[in-house]
Amino acid sequence: MILFKKLKRGTFKIFRFYFNNQEKFNDFLKGLPKEKQENFFELSIFYRNFIKNPPINHEANFMKNSFAMLMTFSLIEALMTEEKHLTFYEFLRKDFQPINNLKDLENKEEEYFNRFGTNRKAKRFFDEYVDNECKELFSYAIAKYPRWLNGKYLENIAEEDRISKNLKLFYDMRSKFVHSAEIPNLEIPIILDNGKDKFTIPYRLADLKILFEHGFLRYFGFLGKFSHPSLVKKITEYKKGVDFIKK
Repeated sequence: MILFKKLKRGTFKIFRFYFNNQEKFNDFLKGLPKEKQENFFELSIFYRNFIKNPPINHEANFMKNSFAMLMTFSLIEALMTEEKHLTFYEFLRKDFQPINNLKDLENKEEEYFNRFGTNRKAKRFFDEYVDNECKELFSYAIAKYPRWLNGKYLENIAEEDRISKNLKLFYDMRSKFVHSAEIPNLEIPIILDNGKDKFTIPYRLADLKILFEHGFLRYFGFLGKFSHPSLVKKITEYKKGVDFIKK
């Protein structure tokens, strides 16, 4: 009982902005089955300790925001545990069709990542739980295309496509972090090249936290109204980004 009270107080401090007072937060918890309550507490504590307050000392302060961003996507995966994983090899065997050239292989890879890749959990999280305003902000905040790329400006590319590309970028970064201990410095706009397109990343951790908190609370059944202060201003700032990248 004492532990439960501590968990309630601790998690209320994390999300107090959305509930105003402890009583409203307690009513929210009462609506959750015991198993879901435990899941809420566990993931909330992870969020507090690894994203809101990442365990990085001052010598490595440059990687604090990058680490927190990468941990956010790990937390989203933990949230969407019901999604089943299928390796690329299993995918090819399941629905085998001859691959005659590199283009066929690239198409298969894209189909796999859209249907079964690791970023599908984040895609479902976005589709089902993230509100439209946060989606719009996220879609502009990362995939800043160079003006010369295929003659297309960012505004001319569908939001859904921008979100998918952004998610893939984050998962590419997370893969490098896990397998090669590479942590990008997101404190400054940097250019990433995924082999096909170039992107600049000026994304702010504060905006990703808001996006995650909104989706996280919606996942657990929160019905309150979210506010999006300075949304238009933020999108305008992100759209400016780096205007273009010269060849």
